[in-house]
Amino acid sequence: MLCDLLANQNIRRACIDATGIGDMLVEEAQRIHGSYRVEKVKFTAEVKDHLASKGRGLFEDRRCRVPADREIRESFHTVRKTVTVSGNVRYDAASTDEGHADDFWAFTLAKEAAATGVKPEAYVL
Repeated sequence: MLCDLLANQNIRRACIDATGIGDMLVEEAQRIHGSYRVEKVKFTAEVKDHLASKGRGLFEDRRCRVPADREIRESFHTVRKTVTVSGNVRYDAASTDEGHADDFWAFTLAKEAAATGVKPEAYVL
């Protein structure tokens, strides 16, 4: 399904979660479609903070709306921001049968891919 989606030339860039089992999927997609179109994203605390803050800002600025689908809406609402004793920000969601906020993280990855330009490897300085 991913290759079919990336075959569409209107999809210029994809950011894909490469944490755990997604790593092999991303490497295969990069081999077929190029690493300039497919970006490997490892979900570290810093990456999650960047993605979640940006996504949350879109909703707060009313530049995005939460989808009407109940399951997707619930996925978006399961993400919780906490601050550790040492002052670090964490974004976590409880793991359920539907995943652990998979729809929310997919949304933030899609927004990240759309927000940054595509630069073919031959032209990257």
